[in-house]
Amino acid sequence: MLAAFAEVRRRAPRAKLSLVGYSFGAGVGYGAAVKDGGIDNIALVAPSPRLMHGPLGEFAGPIQIVAAGHDQFCSVEETTELARRLGAAVKVIEGADHYFVRFRREVASLVVSFIGPELSA
Repeated sequence: MLAAFAEVRRRAPRAKLSLVGYSFGAGVGYGAAVKDGGIDNIALVAPSPRLMHGPLGEFAGPIQIVAAGHDQFCSVEETTELARRLGAAVKVIEGADHYFVRFRREVASLVVSFIGPELSA
C-alpha cells in the first residue's frame, strides 16, 4: 500500500490523498496511512475493532467511520469505542448489515462528502 501512495504522489504531486478502507482492509489501510504520514484523511467503512491493533490514535488528520447498525461482526458500541480511540466521527446507517446491502449509495455519499466535499455537489 505504501508503494501505491508513492506512485500516486509521483503521478499527481499536488493531489490530496485520502484512504478508504472497508472491513479488514480498514485496519490494514489505517496502519499504512499512519506509517506513510502523508495521507490527508481516512474513511473507514465497517471496520473490525477486534482486528485493529497497533498504532491506534496516531493519525493526525480527520477520520470518519461509517458503521452498520446491524453489523454481524461488531456492535455499534464496539465501533463507537474504536471511534473514540481514533478521534473519529461516526455515522451509523440504521438497518444496514456489514455488507450494506441496499445501503451502498448512502455509504458512497457519506464517504465522498467526507473525503472530497467539493465532489459531492
